[in-house]
Amino acid sequence: MMKPTRDELNELARKWLSGTITPDEKAVLDQWYDYDADTAIQRTKNEAEEDQQAERMLANIHERKTKVIPMRRKWQMPAAAAAILIVIGAAGYFYTRQVKPAVETASVLPEDFAPGSNKAILTLSGGKKIVLNDAKNGELANEGNALISKTADGEVVYRAAPHSAQGRDAAGREVTEYNTMTTPRGGQYHLTLADGTGVWLNAASSITYPSAFKGKDRQVEISGEVYFEVAHNASKPFKVKNGAEVVEVLGTHFNINAYPNEGPSRTTLLEGAVRIAYLSPSGRDAEGREGIILKPGQQAIRSNNKFTIKEAETGEVVAWKNGYFQFVDADIQTMMRQIARWYDVDIEFEGPITKETFTGRISRFRNISQVLKIVQSSRSVQLTYQGRRIMVR
Repeated sequence: MMKPTRDELNELARKWLSGTITPDEKAVLDQWYDYDADTAIQRTKNEAEEDQQAERMLANIHERKTKVIPMRRKWQMPAAAAAILIVIGAAGYFYTRQVKPAVETASVLPEDFAPGSNKAILTLSGGKKIVLNDAKNGELANEGNALISKTADGEVVYRAAPHSAQGRDAAGREVTEYNTMTTPRGGQYHLTLADGTGVWLNAASSITYPSAFKGKDRQVEISGEVYFEVAHNASKPFKVKNGAEVVEVLGTHFNINAYPNEGPSRTTLLEGAVRIAYLSPSGRDAEGREGIILKPGQQAIRSNNKFTIKEAETGEVVAWKNGYFQFVDADIQTMMRQIARWYDVDIEFEGPITKETFTGRISRFRNISQVLKIVQSSRSVQLTYQGRRIMVR
């Protein structure tokens, strides 16, 4: 077999990362590395053997003089198993075994912080707050003609409650009651709205929505990062308000990243079609257009009252919802912001920021020490710690 070029290997690596690699392409990657990546990182008999195996894998990579490192397609690895992930270009490699970092830290992590979990606060229309991680499973409230329940899986579900007297004012007129779900740093939550739409909130995010959809459309408002799987209803469009932007859909899967510290908001479409526009009385954007239509795999980036459309790495965009950190040529600031939100730590940068980029994937349910090995693998980065504050030099 002819040896693949660097560009061809990079392309194969990206396909593996996004889960789109074909069996023939995977065979090329496996054959070139002389080992089967699906079995090479299974748990070995003991810790010493795992270390030896990891050293052999890293030596193999260095001998090849390339920084494209294969990763598993199905991430069901034991906690102690060595995990080699893709790295492309000028980047450090992701490695989850106890390998000595290239740069010794000035101090050790005082506490190995656990990852985030299902945590959120549900605020009802009257102002009552329910701490969902403390609430018992079963019915939580009856509001606005909707029964609100918490399932054994840690999900909040809204269902119609016919014959309920709620949802009307003193004159008997029907009113719309709004609820808000908010996740803290280190929290995430899954919600099913009254129409059957699935909503996943990432850390430090919120969504405000009616307990029951009664008007001609279904409108919610979000902040932070939220993934939607919208229940189809052609006669009642679903609308997501995000500041001065509105996303309108009929039935589709999409992700909105609107964290204030992440720069321009990004709406990424996975299935279906959405129209994105600025909010205005006419429903048109700042330039008088009727909004922008996204196709599956596209991402709309809003900046300075304009939209830019680009092809998206959808696997990277929704990795958080599927339980992973996944980066594609990400800079260290992007990585550390995600780590800060999920582990509820504060990040400070000292000195010039490294220009290295990182590409790879690792479970979000590992302790922070394992995830920080991604950063410590870089020769141009040093970490020091003070409580829940991490200094990056």
